[in-house]
Amino acid sequence: MEFIAILIREHQRISKELDEIGSLGNAGKSCLLVISEFEKILNIHIKKENETIYPKFNSSPFEEINKLGKMFSDQMKVYSIEIFDCLEAMKKAQGLMDNDLKQRFAKISERIKNRNTIEENILFPAYKKYFN
Repeated sequence: MEFIAILIREHQRISKELDEIGSLGNAGKSCLLVISEFEKILNIHIKKENETIYPKFNSSPFEEINKLGKMFSDQMKVYSIEIFDCLEAMKKAQGLMDNDLKQRFAKISERIKNRNTIEENILFPAYKKYFN
């Protein structure tokens, strides 16, 4: 399967997992298991993008391509910190989320889903055009 197609499938799985975690609410230990599995999935996906996508953009002789890659990479770092901090807070709460934590998770979850859509419509087509 083509690399970009794999990343898109991973985006779909990430969205599904975010929805599942969000719907678990106060599921306690079962929520902790889902969070743990999700962290693994997310780390693998982020590693693929960090090791394959962004280095290509960074090594491009075109300034605009460099800027595009840097913008996406920088935003990924911010979102990664936010989601992993939120997941850590959820684990500390033993999967029992108060309203603030639920809202925090919902906000970063929506931002990640939107970012994935933007990647699929801007970053990935640019990758295919310039680096495939």
